[in-house]
Amino acid sequence: WTPDEDFQLLLDAAVEYDARATRLGTKSSSRRAATSKLPPPLAIIVTGKGPQKRMFEDKINAMASTLTHVAFRTVWLEFADYPRALANADVGVSLHASSSGLDLPMKVCDMFGASLPVLALEYDVIRDELVDEGVNGVLFRDAGALADALERCFARPGAEAFTSTLKRGAEASGARTWEDNWRATAAPAFTVHAA
Repeated sequence: WTPDEDFQLLLDAAVEYDARATRLGTKSSSRRAATSKLPPPLAIIVTGKGPQKRMFEDKINAMASTLTHVAFRTVWLEFADYPRALANADVGVSLHASSSGLDLPMKVCDMFGASLPVLALEYDVIRDELVDEGVNGVLFRDAGALADALERCFARPGAEAFTSTLKRGAEASGARTWEDNWRATAAPAFTVHAA
């Protein structure tokens, strides 16, 4: 709930997902097609605290009555409960927009540690060093792309298989240790080669 987190993207993506689900539901009921699969409703749980929390809770409350396929909950979790909550989610969302362009969101590491695939706001460092598109997560640049990612994970044909693939990738990413990453990434930069 800080200025480095663009929660408006999440709210706009939720509205877009809800509109798409409503359109699909209307088409399905008008054709009475029993084989049409409607997008599942989403429960979006936002954790933490920070200076912008109240402002976004007010926005969430104002739009709640207009959403039929998306529900929001905001919660503060104790330290021990946070990894359990992550492990019970289907995907995680990182809205971190690095002000320096150089830092990585630790919440993504937390998500990978819980074998949770991540939908992450894209910037150079996260793309190059943390989230591998289609392997352990999906990157997005705007609310429409986040709505697409949610639809890809939950509503499109093959969504379950796609999300399972991401989960396996997130599990593999979570299994890498600090030492593994140091040896693969940083150590070569500090190695002195004798001439």
